[in-house]
Amino acid sequence: MSPEQAREEELTHHTDLYSLGLVAYELLTGHPPLAARGISRLIYKILNEEPAPIKALRVELPDELEAIVARSLAKQPAQRFESGQAFAAALAALFPGLQGAAPPPDPVQRFAAARALRFFNEFSDSELREVVSAGDWQQQTAGAEIVTEGSVGDMFYVIVAGAVKVLRSGQHISTLTAGDCFGEMGYLTQGRRSATIVAREDVTLLRVGSAHIERASVHCQLRFTQVFLRTLIERLERTSERLAESVG
Repeated sequence: MSPEQAREEELTHHTDLYSLGLVAYELLTGHPPLAARGISRLIYKILNEEPAPIKALRVELPDELEAIVARSLAKQPAQRFESGQAFAAALAALFPGLQGAAPPPDPVQRFAAARALRFFNEFSDSELREVVSAGDWQQQTAGAEIVTEGSVGDMFYVIVAGAVKVLRSGQHISTLTAGDCFGEMGYLTQGRRSATIVAREDVTLLRVGSAHIERASVHCQLRFTQVFLRTLIERLERTSERLAESVG
């Protein structure tokens, strides 16, 4: 349903372009742009909330494709493409620069790798499958900057394999390895990152954002929040202990 449909306004071809954008979004991400429990809540979201950017769910997609889909889902009909031909032309112009995507990791292998990580020790198999299915799996080469100090983002990372360096103001703070996580403050506050994270070696990451988790079952959301907050508390406690030692 488009916003103008929800407002019971006159419908035009722009409504069809909105519907096409909805289909494109779900084909690209595996999720509907907006979801809610109950029709009244869903209509509220259609009228007032923006879908998560497709790159929040599929980081490897090009910026230009994200912009095309976002334009097709504009709340105001006049802000969408003027015609189906214009929509098609924008997509066709993007085709020459597209590269074939690498095949996604095997779901069974991804589940097994995540099950071996201490971060997921308390997750049931069904809860873990939801997280594994929803999150983005990334491969970063040694030296790649994964998170930049001062940048804004709500993504949370669990290291599946390899190791990363934590830098603050250019100074090496610590090293994190498989089973560790980072980005928890950005996920929690959606504020500026307090450190830079650089791959010390080739690293595999499971990247999870709020847009992923809100689409999971209630049980999975509660479990993730429980483990996430405990991890954050433990990290803050370790930081306090180090500060106390330095003062002493």
